[in-house]
Amino acid sequence: MVSSRLSVLAIELMLPLWCFAPAGPEELIRLGHALQREGRGAEARSTFAQTVELHPSHPNGWLVLAQSQLESNELQASIASFQNGLRLRPDAPGQQTAYGVALQSSGRLGEAQDAYVRAIALFPTDPEAYFNLGTAYEASGDFELALRSYRSALAHDPVDEARVHNNIGGVLSVQGQHDRAIAAYRESLEADEGFADAWFNLGNLLLGLSRLSEAEVHLNQALRLEPVHLKAQNKLEQLWAMSTRLVQQQHESSFEEIKCDKDETCTASASNAVTRQREIEGPLIV
Repeated sequence: MVSSRLSVLAIELMLPLWCFAPAGPEELIRLGHALQREGRGAEARSTFAQTVELHPSHPNGWLVLAQSQLESNELQASIASFQNGLRLRPDAPGQQTAYGVALQSSGRLGEAQDAYVRAIALFPTDPEAYFNLGTAYEASGDFELALRSYRSALAHDPVDEARVHNNIGGVLSVQGQHDRAIAAYRESLEADEGFADAWFNLGNLLLGLSRLSEAEVHLNQALRLEPVHLKAQNKLEQLWAMSTRLVQQQHESSFEEIKCDKDETCTASASNAVTRQREIEGPLIV
């Protein structure tokens, strides 16, 4: 952190001189990155914007500006900057993937898929590109293609293996392949037992299958890992309501059985009374 602050200070001291001799693009980009490390995101984006204003044919200037805009959720500006940068430097797989993320976040799924495919063509062993392609296919309802992409991500040693297994579980669950979905969620937890979303998703699936005690364990664990996990809290409240209804139904069922037994006893007693009456009075005339 100290070295970062020193680098920011050193570059900022040079800024007045750049009024007479404009800074090169790489110098400005270094300043922008140093500002980012200091948590000064708006100033970093302004510096990257200055880079492309002064050096509009420098691809890295556009690409770092696009990435910073994406991180601040300025999606349309990010997409435009990515397009400018990738027009100048189309052979950047990581930036093609980031461009796909910006497009997907804007709901442009088909274009996002195309960007991920280009990224994979440039870097066929990149698990992140396969994973993101899987999310785009899943969002568009192409579940088999999504599964194929997720499995390709797993084949290339993803950094976040748990996340990939979790998404596979989600697709299998939507397809109604519940046993396989449960297995996928458990593989996710084997890869990262601290992954709250996998605990939640498995608990939610078990809840849908009316396996209430198992569901409660998993949903509670999701809450322990993330105390503000609102979905887990809501599902636990739903589970407790279901449990209460089941207890009430069992109680009512038991009460009906007892009532039925009593009614049968009363009916039998009445029948005996009528029989005795008939024995005394003779057969009833119908």
